[in-house]
Amino acid sequence: MNKFSRSASLLLIALAFLSLSLPTVAQSTLTGLSGPPTVSGGSLGPSFDPDPLPFEGISGGGSVRIALLNPNSGCLGRYSETPSFGFYLRQSVDLLRVFFIADDPDADATLIVRMPDQQYYCADDFEGGNNPLVDVTGNTTIGGVYIWVGSMYATPVTGTLYLSTHVDAHPLSVGQVVSSEEIALDPSAEPLAFVSAIGSQPYATLIFSMGGDVDIQSLGSDCAGYTTVEPIFRFGWNIPMGLLRIYLTPEDPAQDLNLIVLDPDGNYLCNDASMDTLHPTIDLEDPTPGTYTVWVGTMTPNEMFTGEIAVTRDRSYFAATEDEQLLTWAVMPESPPLDQNQIYENLTVGGSVDLSIGANGEDCLGYSTAMTTKSIGWMIRGPAFARVYFVPDDEDVDTTLAVLYSYNTWLCNDDSFDTLHPTIDIDVGQVGGPTLHIWVGTKDRDESVTGTLYLVYDEESNPASPATP
Repeated sequence: MNKFSRSASLLLIALAFLSLSLPTVAQSTLTGLSGPPTVSGGSLGPSFDPDPLPFEGISGGGSVRIALLNPNSGCLGRYSETPSFGFYLRQSVDLLRVFFIADDPDADATLIVRMPDQQYYCADDFEGGNNPLVDVTGNTTIGGVYIWVGSMYATPVTGTLYLSTHVDAHPLSVGQVVSSEEIALDPSAEPLAFVSAIGSQPYATLIFSMGGDVDIQSLGSDCAGYTTVEPIFRFGWNIPMGLLRIYLTPEDPAQDLNLIVLDPDGNYLCNDASMDTLHPTIDLEDPTPGTYTVWVGTMTPNEMFTGEIAVTRDRSYFAATEDEQLLTWAVMPESPPLDQNQIYENLTVGGSVDLSIGANGEDCLGYSTAMTTKSIGWMIRGPAFARVYFVPDDEDVDTTLAVLYSYNTWLCNDDSFDTLHPTIDIDVGQVGGPTLHIWVGTKDRDESVTGTLYLVYDEESNPASPATP
């Protein structure tokens, strides 16, 4: 996995696009609404932790038909007179985003937000779904913010209200709860990959598969395409607090895939696109500990796909764009004897993944494949020192090296020992993790170079004086 930041200009472009696509209506006054809120969130802002900040069990709907009382407002839905939720905004924000996800996927909720200056903002559906989202921009007031949750029908709605200051937070990024009726999936079937427990460190697994012919549109409005009866991935989760993020990055950034997750409570969640990409993400706040089962949907039946399914607690990890492609480490590493030099000849290296983005370390340069060049399984005991280096067949070619070990420690190198060839020294006693992941890159994108990768356990061997088989 990698960690990267988006530029301010990209955020502004995305904010402008989403703001134009949302049916948010501003009004100076609305008749029929008054009173203190049913639920108070206390004093909040200017940032939320976590973001989006969820408030569960928020109810709305009632006898106030807002469009009849305010025919020119553009606001829709039935509300109670008193707000469903309120909080005190301590400091002004550039963007206040409020959205609501109903517990019942068939419910059609609406929203009205009143800012401290008595300006009202209302919205109905977000991106064709039933869950509303309101963006408040350019309002620099501080004070009491009142929120009414409404329903398009006479039946009240209950669900989770979210507050955010980020453009990437919305109902689709959190995940839509869908009905479990008439589901043709088999959660008990054996998946392609299984991890009994994922801890606090980010985890990724590479998936090669052919999609199925089970139409998943019946799962909900955000489930599109086809999948297999059998799940593709299953993992255990035992951290009940904070964020659980599950996302999918296809090898082909133009391939449109869908992510379906069954949580321990029996809820199916699905997502199609997120973070300004075609790649799906599902976020769960304070997730239920237990087993999570994952399917991948394709847009046509039996469509092949290759991609990376990632699980993390860190919001800075998310599905990459084409220019920000993730590195992927193999699920089944090789397990050579730890005390014997390993020499891997006739390797072809180089690729299109920018190591300065994909590898989260200093001095990471060049381009490689997303897949590791080599993944080596470590034993618990062994020598205190190990050295990794690469020597191309053409001595004049400039290559680079990136190594991931101890789950989240990155090391990179370009030139060493008065050569153009990279070397990385590792304190094996500090590895602390089961696998050493190695990527060899080239200075130019999509360059193909052949050479030899060395994993040795003495300080005499180096690119200027390579070890012999």
